[in-house]
Amino acid sequence: MTAGKLSPSPIRWMINRDLAQVLEIERLSSLRPMNEHDFRALLRQRNVVARVVEYGTSVAGYFVYAKQKSELEILLLAVHPGRRRQGIGTSMIQWLKDKFTMCDEVFGPKVAPAYLAVNERQLPAQLFLRKQGFTATRVEQSFEWTDALYHFEYLAQRRVHV
Repeated sequence: MTAGKLSPSPIRWMINRDLAQVLEIERLSSLRPMNEHDFRALLRQRNVVARVVEYGTSVAGYFVYAKQKSELEILLLAVHPGRRRQGIGTSMIQWLKDKFTMCDEVFGPKVAPAYLAVNERQLPAQLFLRKQGFTATRVEQSFEWTDALYHFEYLAQRRVHV
């Protein structure tokens, strides 16, 4: 760490006071940003979890995922444009990989991969996911959008216990 440069805080639960900053990151990062009403409705779902990473006193990134018995679906993941390429996205993905590995040990071989969908126009996001070990598995034409969605999966490394 160099003088005058902050390092990101650990990943923590998203709380209500984070919502304005998260929505701003969503607005700056997404081709079709969610509004506050839809975001709150998403978070009210029983199996949906939201986490943030702080950088100093502000939210630098966030992710939302749905926890199922046998899989993790990453619903949203974004880093503030001014904080990109500083390891924040990588730390969020690593946190999710660690979480998935814990599920893997609990549920054994029935665990499905973690997955998410990315708009075809979001090439930087696609390249980022590839660098993180995700694989594009299929392309789907969206009925809501004129663009296609690329579906990515991450297969957790299975641990062999002897």
